[in-house]
Amino acid sequence: MATVKKPVTLRDIAKKAGVSTYSVSVTLKGKAEGNVSRQTQAKIRKAIESLDYKPNYLARGLASGHTMRINIVIMEDVEMTFGHISDSEAYVAAIDYLAGRGYSFNLTRFPILKSTRQYIKIVNDNVADGTIFLRIPEEVLKGKILRNKKMLKKPFVIIGSDLDPDVPHSFFDWKKALIISGKYLANAGHKSLVVFWMESVYKSRNTRLAAIKKGLQSTPAQSKKIKIKEIGVAKRGAATAGMHHIQKLFRSSDRPTAILCTDNILLPGLLLGLEAIQIKVPGDVEVLSIGDASLANLVTPKPSFIDLMGTRQAIEACQILLAYCTGAQIKTSRFSVPIDIAHNQTTAPRGAVN
Repeated sequence: MATVKKPVTLRDIAKKAGVSTYSVSVTLKGKAEGNVSRQTQAKIRKAIESLDYKPNYLARGLASGHTMRINIVIMEDVEMTFGHISDSEAYVAAIDYLAGRGYSFNLTRFPILKSTRQYIKIVNDNVADGTIFLRIPEEVLKGKILRNKKMLKKPFVIIGSDLDPDVPHSFFDWKKALIISGKYLANAGHKSLVVFWMESVYKSRNTRLAAIKKGLQSTPAQSKKIKIKEIGVAKRGAATAGMHHIQKLFRSSDRPTAILCTDNILLPGLLLGLEAIQIKVPGDVEVLSIGDASLANLVTPKPSFIDLMGTRQAIEACQILLAYCTGAQIKTSRFSVPIDIAHNQTTAPRGAVN
């Protein structure tokens, strides 16, 4: 008959290391600095490794009043216009970060929830210490969650939307990214720009287009000469549609000198289309894109782009949430990932733009 292995206790570790249980407890809680000598810490780590100690996070949670569980809520049926792979990256990064700190998670995959009560129930769920909302449409957030903040009893954080400063969130600043893109292209002296949008964004793109124009106006004399053409591409068949639009554009006499691709999912089709009609990049046309690094790294030539940084968004959001859950001090509850152009093979070398 198989025997059940007896769990390793703090006393077992203390006895093996030849130290007090207090020293072991303080070290395991991450509070050894200033309380336990480094020599003693080394003995404890060696004993832990020798005994194959595994901390009981559930017991810790019961003792501290915390469940050591986090809700992760994902909207299942929303087209992720700007976040295809970055959403997956954010999700995986959040799980890794939480697991590394002893947390488990409840994954809730919902279609757009119909009532405020459903949202509030998730956040106030008594089997979790807090909730992460990943890529929820802003109209849903503002209309259902944030309008009823006083009803929320548990901490929460939002990934992917720029909201009021008093709402805990991390996000990618699209307005800033588009301004920087426009400024970069204006400084390059381009006379004709084509902007490719996902079709679902194309219908409500006015604020984003205004951001591009604001960037172009960084050199007022040049901005007046820049012609802007916009093209919306459906998500389904994006690569084929992109190739078709590119070939049509460059067979006309009014060829663009620059392309701004606002979603890296469109990049393969655009670059293949240019290659098929022997348009040199960046010699004949420069291509700048915004999107996931994972997608950008799969195409050739390697594009110049601004990364959505889904992993960084998730880590920052987790840090904010856990600080609220544990009562730790927090510098800010609003984090915007850095916006930088990674210059590669689809733009000509020139100075940085901020």
